[in-house]
Amino acid sequence: MEFEDVLDFDTKLTADVTEWRPSVNQNHLACGTYFLDKEKNKRIGLLYLLNIDHSSKEIQVIETKEFHSSGILDLKWLDSQNIITIDSNNYIKLFNINQRLEVIRSDEIMIGNEKSIGLAIDFIKEPNQSRILTSDTLGYMNVTVLDNSMRVETRLKAHELETWSILIDKNDTNIIYSGSDDCSLKIWDLRESKKSGECKIFDGGVTSIVLPQYFNGSWLNSYNENNVVCGSYDEKIYVLDKRSLKRSVKESKKLNGGVWKMKLDENEGLILCACMHTGVHIVDSESLQSKLYYDKHGLDNLAYGCDWKMIDQDSLVATCSFYNHQLKIWKIKFH
Repeated sequence: MEFEDVLDFDTKLTADVTEWRPSVNQNHLACGTYFLDKEKNKRIGLLYLLNIDHSSKEIQVIETKEFHSSGILDLKWLDSQNIITIDSNNYIKLFNINQRLEVIRSDEIMIGNEKSIGLAIDFIKEPNQSRILTSDTLGYMNVTVLDNSMRVETRLKAHELETWSILIDKNDTNIIYSGSDDCSLKIWDLRESKKSGECKIFDGGVTSIVLPQYFNGSWLNSYNENNVVCGSYDEKIYVLDKRSLKRSVKESKKLNGGVWKMKLDENEGLILCACMHTGVHIVDSESLQSKLYYDKHGLDNLAYGCDWKMIDQDSLVATCSFYNHQLKIWKIKFH
């Protein structure tokens, strides 16, 4: 396995999240930025919608949406036509996107109050609606229902400190996970708005959570439906068993940077990790050892965002870093 640089893009403001459009035939990418102007005591942000031509190594900016009084902390493609963001004013914003990657219309709803900053976002699509899960700096998790409009359904105090990471269990959508600056992972049952489990083995905040999925008729390597994978500010990856949370099933060595974002590739059995201070690692999901280290973001620039998609037999990777406001597109060659 080796990497090949494709192109760089200056996001102007500090970049913290990026995600590929879920479309096989298009290399469309969203990238969010967040900037705190300390002199004006004002937060601003940009949402970039980009067309990536990896063959010619060209990037085309299709749309740039300005956030005049807030910065983007997290975003997700709800589907190939809609993007949801959570921002520093704790607003969920919904952008409807056409096939040319242009914004047709948008909507928004405020969560909580003006004292809280939105931090993370996830969703689950149901037959007649979507449920959007967000978290904030006051330790709350919030469930917002999206159908013909948006309305807040549940607001749950999950942690006393900032809730950095959240996840809806796609195998049982009543179960959600939260990770916090308080160095704990909690499991919740939405049917009763009640905690059903807690893990406190971490030496830093829980910054990212992923679940292995049943894929092509089997579970990934030695994983099963009871496993949860967590990245921590303590620079390690932990594999947990939901039935016994007092210790890990296994954990990685330190990756020399807080594991802020993880994306699991079930097909290759690899985890793409944005590791803040040191850059990006590709980690083997079985051994939890780093198989490839991408250092092109430079030390201490805070690699926050990462995503990948398959192209032919390779993977096209997008990663972004904060202080040097860089978006990098690169390719992983597996064979």
